[in-house]
Amino acid sequence: MLDDHRLGQVVVEPLLQLVAALGDDGVYCGLLKHLGSQQASLPQAIGARLRALRTERGLRQEDVAGYARVWGLDWTQSTVAAIEAGDRALSLEEFFALPLVYAPFQLPDLFPGEMWVDLRVSDRVGWTTPESHLRSTLLGKAFDEALTPAATPEIPNGVDYAIVEPFKQLVETPGHLVKHVKVVGGWDDPAAERAYREMPPNIQQRRSEIEIAAKGDAERKAARKFGVSRELVSVVAFRLYGRSLSKERDQQTTMYTRSKSNRSEYARTHGIQENHPSMRSEQAIRGHVTRTLLAEMKDTIEYYKAKQ
Repeated sequence: MLDDHRLGQVVVEPLLQLVAALGDDGVYCGLLKHLGSQQASLPQAIGARLRALRTERGLRQEDVAGYARVWGLDWTQSTVAAIEAGDRALSLEEFFALPLVYAPFQLPDLFPGEMWVDLRVSDRVGWTTPESHLRSTLLGKAFDEALTPAATPEIPNGVDYAIVEPFKQLVETPGHLVKHVKVVGGWDDPAAERAYREMPPNIQQRRSEIEIAAKGDAERKAARKFGVSRELVSVVAFRLYGRSLSKERDQQTTMYTRSKSNRSEYARTHGIQENHPSMRSEQAIRGHVTRTLLAEMKDTIEYYKAKQ
């Protein structure tokens, strides 16, 4: 195995140089254990493992590309090089073809270590999770306990919030996810920030939940209607209802469509004839509930909109 003295002579960047320097002797574990502050992304972790596998078998990148083409993948030597360097992410189809290209090989073997790996869930969301969790997931044990590395995970660059725990810790109770999201940075909308700062402390503690709710369909449509940001809509909804606009809409819709008596009560409360078209279907009631909620939110939204 590679000792620390030899590693000290290796330049960590770029990533591919370190992989090449480590060679056959512990390439994968050596790479991820000695990256220091350079936490591996998912493509980097997979690429390092595939390169280790290839070098252990004495294969060239062109050999791997040839095996891939046998299975219908349009790979060249350059494709394999980019994958191993972590510069090219695998498609879902390519991922599940790996056991064929690298046979004998099993997908859980992609994650043999116990390091943190960064997954970019979307442009603004990062998820950092232990390799052991990824391995368990591929073994069909996503919700089992997974070993947690001793090192503290780093928040991926360029994300607004990041999840830093495996599934087991995220499914203890409904909605548990939002308790494990660390908000990074602020919102671009000054009105939303001001509205948030003026909220009660118990609601301010739910900032990450407000951020997630802002991505809802109801919030998006309301933001377009009022000409404001989705974050402002979400903040106002939490201020008025203690939850997202989407959840409040769905809760009221469900409540008033569950029985005829509830529907009659809703019609009476809102001054609607029971035989009115807006009371004839769940979809119609949902639309009426949405319009009612937007009317309730309008003054508050306009107030902060004017304060920009």
